Amino acid sequence: MEESLKKKMLELVGNNIRFDFPMSRYSTIRAGGPVDAFFVAENQYLLKKMLAFLKEKNVPYIVIGRCSNILVTDRGFKGVAIVLGKGFSWIEQQSENHVCAGAGLNISGLIEFCKNRGLMGLEFLCGIPGSVGGAVSMNAGAYGKEIGEMLVELELINSSGNTETLRKDDLVFEYRRALIPTGSIITKASFHVNKTNPGDVSKRIYFLLEKRKKEQPLDKPSCGSIFKNPPGNYAGKLIEDAGLKGFRFGDALISPKHANFILNTGSAKAGDILRLIDFIKEKVRDRTGIELECEIKIIGD
Repeated sequence: MEESLKKKMLELVGNNIRFDFPMSRYSTIRAGGPVDAFFVAENQYLLKKMLAFLKEKNVPYIVIGRCSNILVTDRGFKGVAIVLGKGFSWIEQQSENHVCAGAGLNISGLIEFCKNRGLMGLEFLCGIPGSVGGAVSMNAGAYGKEIGEMLVELELINSSGNTETLRKDDLVFEYRRALIPTGSIITKASFHVNKTNPGDVSKRIYFLLEKRKKEQPLDKPSCGSIFKNPPGNYAGKLIEDAGLKGFRFGDALISPKHANFILNTGSAKAGDILRLIDFIKEKVRDRTGIELECEIKIIGD
């Protein structure tokens, strides 16, 4: 990135931006190359200022949430990675059956709020390490439910810096994807919930967390599920049936507990993980004819 661009960005947002930032320091899998700039948008004012500047200068950007389902290649990303900061990490109950949260809020914060207030309906998300905005944008789901089913409306800032509000009926949700306007950034979302006894919500959350602990490897850095489940099948089973559990390239390991997880057992590079992804796809394709599709987003050169 040109020094003149860096200087102007510093003038715009001050110490909320860092340059040549290694994503291995932020990603949940602890791997990934540098991004030209890492910008923490603490409020809508700063976010809109930055978006206007990036549009004017034709600088690419990505919104990375908690970077729990994103892998930046070792060569890095020539653009700006945007994280929503404290000004987007709030939550409130709008009515007995509606809760609204900033897109930067951790899913754990959303679940904790609902648990304490006896609000049932979103607990299937418990244990997912991402943010509210990230969960909506990828239509996160588990145990037969998806977040798109619970959405009432969302607010976003489009690529021109204008705020829009979209109702659920204005959106299309697909498996692990929400179709939102290109370049837009989700800033808040509201969800339907059901009022009940807090104890009932706590029991449900405890049950699902224990189930997740038994079935998934949560003790090592990962990006969560690597591949989408093919129609009528499970990616983890296809990988396991191919005899790939425990296979590794360097410190990138196919989890012995759940084959659809790749773990960083030490100092794996993004290249190690990508090599393992390609190897899995090849072996499953050769054995079954099924082409596995990545659930994680791979960003960079």
